[in-house]
Amino acid sequence: MLHHFPNQFPAFWILALIDPLCPRDMSGHGNGSSTSVHVTIARSPPTGGQTGAMSSGGSIGGKATVSGKAKVSGKARVRGRAQISGKAQVSGHAEVSGNATVKGSAKVSGHACVTDNAVIQGSSWVFGHAEVGGDAQTLDHVEIRGHARVGGSARISGQAEIRESAEVSGNSRISGNAWIGGKARVMGAARVIADAYISGTALIDGSAVVGEGARVTDPSHVRTASVSGKQWTIYRTHKDGLGATADGVTVEPSEVPDELRNLAADAWGAKL
Repeated sequence: MLHHFPNQFPAFWILALIDPLCPRDMSGHGNGSSTSVHVTIARSPPTGGQTGAMSSGGSIGGKATVSGKAKVSGKARVRGRAQISGKAQVSGHAEVSGNATVKGSAKVSGHACVTDNAVIQGSSWVFGHAEVGGDAQTLDHVEIRGHARVGGSARISGQAEIRESAEVSGNSRISGNAWIGGKARVMGAARVIADAYISGTALIDGSAVVGEGARVTDPSHVRTASVSGKQWTIYRTHKDGLGATADGVTVEPSEVPDELRNLAADAWGAKL
């Protein structure tokens, strides 16, 4: 229950000090463990600056700035040194804090949290209870939703979707129409491209490149190997077949070395 504190701090500030909206530090860089690090965020009173911006009930505090045709509405909070610009929108109960930037036509809504040095741009949309932090960036028409978490130096572009309880961190790159959901994790220097589908408990790590047609729902569905001077990744596909990339480029099954064919046979009882 909220209590009124006459001549003191606003009640919402007191509540936030007890129960911060953004409970995690998203600066993890994917060293083989989950991206769950703790961050403590205390609200700032609404003293931030607005320049030509629209505000309808939102709270702007600290040294945060809202400019251009950007809009902060509902019970959304913008604080710290966050910058909201262009035609960006922050609404609902969302929070943008730290040195985060939301610009272009990007939207942050629901109970989503964008913090640290994260940059949300293009027509990207972060909503639900999703969290984006660290040095992560989004471009184009990306959607991050559900309880998904994106951190580290991850880059998400194209029409990619990160949803449910998925985690993306490290120096990973997600692009194209890639779909990452369930409790899947993408970390390290991994890349997920084209129309790859990553879900379940899948783990994409190291220098793996999962390409067109991939359907990975379990950690055992991906294998990597260095063969003949190239970095190879083999993976399951949508049609329950097997696919492969060499140095990040999708290749035909006929181009895969015999020892990788044997690796596929050992992993899944099938050959490329």
